[in-house]
Amino acid sequence: MRASKQAGLFGGLVLGVALCLPCGAEEAGLSEASEAGPAASEQGERSEALAEAHRLHEQGRLEAAHEAFTELAEAGNAEAKVQLGWMYLEGHATEPDMERAAELWQEAADAGHERAEHLLNAVLPGLEAQ
Repeated sequence: MRASKQAGLFGGLVLGVALCLPCGAEEAGLSEASEAGPAASEQGERSEALAEAHRLHEQGRLEAAHEAFTELAEAGNAEAKVQLGWMYLEGHATEPDMERAAELWQEAADAGHERAEHLLNAVLPGLEAQ
């Protein structure tokens, strides 16, 4: 890999660390549910599952984290789609796949996830130019 590509990739990964794990609890849906009832219980379970997926990633248990984020993403969790996108971009427990990362981030952005919109506009163009 040429030095300029390495520097660009390293810069993208540094940005990735800032935008990826760990993220703000509120944006990730990890804040405690304030409402009572079945919907709050379901949200709490999703929040716990998302927190567990983050813990797995932080512990370096990448295959388990990939599986956990995938399950949440398939259920429509936008934050899980963002994190799974990073895993695809960086090749964590999978082959690197920038197209899949972009698809996941677009789905999350379409669901109103602001950081996903930023990733599409700021990170991907820089990586594509390399």
